[in-house]
Amino acid sequence: ATKQSLIYLVFLPLGFYDFSQIELRVLAYYSRDPILMDAYLTGKDIHAKTASAVFQIPYEQVDDERRQGGKTINFGIIYGMTEYGLVDNLKGFWKEGNEFMQAREFINRYFAEYKGVKVLVDKVHKGMSD
Repeated sequence: ATKQSLIYLVFLPLGFYDFSQIELRVLAYYSRDPILMDAYLTGKDIHAKTASAVFQIPYEQVDDERRQGGKTINFGIIYGMTEYGLVDNLKGFWKEGNEFMQAREFINRYFAEYKGVKVLVDKVHKGMSD
């Protein structure tokens, strides 16, 4: 058990469950994305993992601000956030220039990291248009 999981036991009465990041856990299950699943199985911080991939920095160097950006991207992708939503929600992450192109690149990096998620999202979109 990890230190974090032991801490949760102090606050959760018997018979109750912690649904922390349930959307991302369901995404890992249905997408069968190996990197996403491995992050959960090995106890990695999924938001820091995403920040590392999207912002192209080592996992160990992800600070709180970048982790929050990774969290925004993780949940944004699940709920269909586009580059326009990212531009609005990730204030302070943009270099001078076209923020929308940078946001599109962040989304592309996300799907390059989590290829199984990309396959699932594409299937869902195709199913919606059929």
